[in-house]
Amino acid sequence: MSGCFGSNGEEGKKAEPPKEEKKVYLVQTAPPNMLEQLKAGEIDGFIAWEPFNSTAVESGDGKYLFTSEDVWDDHPCCVVAVSD
Repeated sequence: MSGCFGSNGEEGKKAEPPKEEKKVYLVQTAPPNMLEQLKAGEIDGFIAWEPFNSTAVESGDGKYLFTSEDVWDDHPCCVVAVSD
């Protein structure tokens, strides 16, 4: 998990989570499609790795809601594990 987007209209500030509980539906999609789906209103946010997060923020279509560091201190981001 690298980042999640919501919209609060303030550049550089994290969006606030909703005050009331709402249903969340999870949709599996390829990261290259996420920004277009966000723009089209097909999804309200996404969790992905770079450059998809930064692209959404730089285009103004997304804002950071939280990062994986907010969920897991010293998280092992971007680990590659292999075996013979």
